[in-house]
Amino acid sequence: MHMIWVIVLLYVLFPVILVNLDKALKKLKVGEFGCGLFSKVERS
Repeated sequence: MHMIWVIVLLYVLFPVILVNLDKALKKLKVGEFGCGLFSKVERS
C-alpha cells in the first residue's frame, strides 16, 4: 500500500522536477560558466 503512494508521488513530481531542471539548465547556458560546463559534459 505504501509503495502505491510513492509511485503516485513520483508520477506527480517528476514533470515538475523536469521543468525546473530545464529552466535551471537554460539559466546556466546563458552564463559563460554554464556554457563551459555544458561543453565539458558533451565532450565526455
